[in-house]
Amino acid sequence: MLGIEPPDAVRDAPDEDMLTMPRPAGQKWASQILQQWHVPDLKAAAFVSTISSDDLSNIIVIHQFVQVLLPNLHPADYIHTEISAFEERSPWQLVQSGESSRVRKYLPYHAFGGGW
Repeated sequence: MLGIEPPDAVRDAPDEDMLTMPRPAGQKWASQILQQWHVPDLKAAAFVSTISSDDLSNIIVIHQFVQVLLPNLHPADYIHTEISAFEERSPWQLVQSGESSRVRKYLPYHAFGGGW
């Protein structure tokens, strides 16, 4: 099972600790997200089949944050933009290198912590 922990800022109730789903469903969802991020199909399929459950969860949460925080921007435009907070690397580069949690933490911090 894949566990997706909703960020504190978007939980509706204190008991919303975890959304669970079978790992294959999470992989399918992540594959669809990577398509929207314009990651080539073969590369996306190989990536999704080998990443950790935490990284799968982070991809889903990152995508949701991007859609909510940047509704007028196509997700791929943000995901492939080099960001100074990431040493001029893109969120996708961080996700690929196993640093998806860094991107996941960055988005709500800037949105809800007053960084934007």
